[in-house]
Amino acid sequence: SGLSPLPRQGLVLFRSGPALPATVRESAGRQITIDSPLTRGSVSVSLSFVQAIRYAKFVREDDGGFGRYLNEPKDEADLIYFKTSTNVVRQRSVRIEGFDGDDLAYGVGGDLRSRPIEDLYGIVMADISGFEPDPLPRPRVLISLEGGHTIGGRLLSMDAESCVLELAERFRLVVRRERIHGIAVHSDRLVFLSELEPSEVEETPAFGLRDENTRQWMVNRTPLGEGIHIGGSDPREVDTGLVMRPRTRLTYDLGGQFDTFNATVCIDRRSSGPAHAVFRVLSGEQVLFNASMTLETEPKTIELEVDGVERLTIEADFGENFDFGDHCAFAEARLIKRGQ
Repeated sequence: SGLSPLPRQGLVLFRSGPALPATVRESAGRQITIDSPLTRGSVSVSLSFVQAIRYAKFVREDDGGFGRYLNEPKDEADLIYFKTSTNVVRQRSVRIEGFDGDDLAYGVGGDLRSRPIEDLYGIVMADISGFEPDPLPRPRVLISLEGGHTIGGRLLSMDAESCVLELAERFRLVVRRERIHGIAVHSDRLVFLSELEPSEVEETPAFGLRDENTRQWMVNRTPLGEGIHIGGSDPREVDTGLVMRPRTRLTYDLGGQFDTFNATVCIDRRSSGPAHAVFRVLSGEQVLFNASMTLETEPKTIELEVDGVERLTIEADFGENFDFGDHCAFAEARLIKRGQ
């Protein structure tokens, strides 16, 4: 289409989960073309698969609510965030139409407007603007990339130069081999709890008070940001797991298909206050694991036998202080089926 490159590389967040550093090169309506320093060549993808694009990085308290609405987008309104010299401001009730050269085109109240990309902090798409694609069948791979990024999909081919990956959005990425730090295979024998939908959810906020800006439980992140930060003697960051605020119970129907449940339980080290909570894992009403933990408690790696278990429940319960800063993590929580 001859459109010129945008002046700033952004971070494209897809509805299926991956966040890809990329530049939006052109747009034909709501179909955008992007390229990334982690991949070879450009790819074309519909905006309906894009949850957000971020063009700059601010500390959380200065992001104008970008992080909050990224996790809980508006039903029908796309959101645009503009940069100022000190913070980020949000404009509501727009419809993103696409990119026109160095400008973002969007509609407001029936009028078509545009703003230079260089003025933007980012955009968050509304729920109605797109949908999350169906997950790819197993086996799948999860590729760890330079800069802490991870991308999951179906491995099509790999050689000394590149790795060809099909994403859930059904487009292909040719990933540069020199950017890859590791590849993990996810088969039917290993399922992360974060990939499953709980069949039952129980939420009881402290003192019956709900924080409308924060969910009681989150997948692969805390209210303080992406991933889970494990403290203790071996501090590290992981990108898979469930984080709950007391008191929350999540129940999963396993159908007796798995043999072990593995996880690292801890309070995310970014939590505030003294932080004190009780972690439990149950099979029906039978308690398989029960531990009281504080922010200073050494994280516990657990491996529980769940052979024949039909319904598995993980729980974060109130501790001594009813802290609002308890971010109780079941990091890398996974179900494993042993080989025959």
